[in-house]
Amino acid sequence: MIQLHAHPFSGNARKVHWALEEMGADYTYHLVDLMSGAHKRPEFVALNPHGRVPVLEDDGFVLYESNAILLHVAARHGKGSYLGKNEQERALIHQWLFVQAFDLQPYLQKAFVTKLYASLGQAFDADAHARALQELPSGLGVLDQHLAGKTYVVGEELTIADIAIGEVIGIADFAGCDLAPYSNIRAWFGRISERPAFKKTRPKG
Repeated sequence: MIQLHAHPFSGNARKVHWALEEMGADYTYHLVDLMSGAHKRPEFVALNPHGRVPVLEDDGFVLYESNAILLHVAARHGKGSYLGKNEQERALIHQWLFVQAFDLQPYLQKAFVTKLYASLGQAFDADAHARALQELPSGLGVLDQHLAGKTYVVGEELTIADIAIGEVIGIADFAGCDLAPYSNIRAWFGRISERPAFKKTRPKG
């Protein structure tokens, strides 16, 4: 039985939640109250010494870092081609997980957090926000070009590469990132964001 320790406001936690729903896995969702600092309490730090969600427990096996969790659940619980249909597709999925982690998420996340803090009453750091967005066009351009003529990031079916990248692209609007120049990204995200598992795992309210 899978135990997912997560919070719906965490994009990294949402992508694992989304993957579990896509795969039809049997899991229990444990809400980690980030607002009260539950992720820094000893009982949670015992699961993840970095004090971050998500954490997955799978029949006693404890794993953190969201992309590592995606790889694990796809290999053990995915009843389909979430890890690709052959060795080359699997290698490409790993490639795009690294792109998500290093070329897309850091910059969109910085812009997102800057806007989020401002919405909670802190002073808006326009310079930090602009710097984050200035770094994005390279990664977005590569992704947009790659998606030309494709339904999914790798292969002919949804994989964990779509899930990982989809969660990052999903915060672009709030982060203040204009996706208008990237028609292929917009078309791809429009398709995957209509999936029932994606809709089910969105934050409420």
